[in-house]
Amino acid sequence: MRPVPASSPIVIAHRGASAVAPENTLVAYERAIEQGARLAECDVYLSSDGVPFLFHDSELERTTNASGPVTERSLVDLKQLDAGSWKGPEFAGERIPTLVEFLEAVKGKLRPVIEIKGKDREIEQAVINALHEARFPSEDAMIFSFHYKVVAEIARLDPSLPTTWLVTPPEPGEDLGPFFRAALKARVSALGVSHDEVTLPFLQRAHETGFPVFVWTVNDAARIRELTAMGVDGIISDRPAMALGVLGRNTGN
Repeated sequence: MRPVPASSPIVIAHRGASAVAPENTLVAYERAIEQGARLAECDVYLSSDGVPFLFHDSELERTTNASGPVTERSLVDLKQLDAGSWKGPEFAGERIPTLVEFLEAVKGKLRPVIEIKGKDREIEQAVINALHEARFPSEDAMIFSFHYKVVAEIARLDPSLPTTWLVTPPEPGEDLGPFFRAALKARVSALGVSHDEVTLPFLQRAHETGFPVFVWTVNDAARIRELTAMGVDGIISDRPAMALGVLGRNTGN
């Protein structure tokens, strides 16, 4: 498993280049590639007919022209929605992509970081099946989830697929032992925390235990420098070009 490439901290485009394009749409990932990103995060649910698709919220209102729970819609219904106009008129008509469509679009250009939002109806196997359908090597993707059951099940189904457990760290002064024993039991590859919750003791213990640590969502240059000095392994940002520039990496156009 390869959770962290050689250049660390890595920069992960959050929902694509979501500061400039509608999140979780193919155009957002096109923009991320143009900005020089090499990794990009997406959010995945299952449609009512069992197809994994890209979407962040549990409800449709914020980023489409519809309302109601996303998982109660079939793929046919979801594909009829406008997922771009909320961001700007130039994005009108952008559609919600399936996970397979996303994987096929970024193959050879971006390493996908798939955050599994749902936790029922065998979503883990559906995501693995999508990787197979897109002919995407498991070791070249990453799975993120807040759900312990999800990361543990992914590790059981496909041990070659790196997993990151997204967590709220224990409070300062709490015994970290039980937390890290749980992470080891689930065979996760890395841990993810909010950038304003990461502490040096947690980071050091994670590294001692063998876990890289990724932080979200960082859009401030000064904060990126602080986190890099702390030794975090990955930074998730809506502004990948800015983050890469702060780190002195080459960016795109």
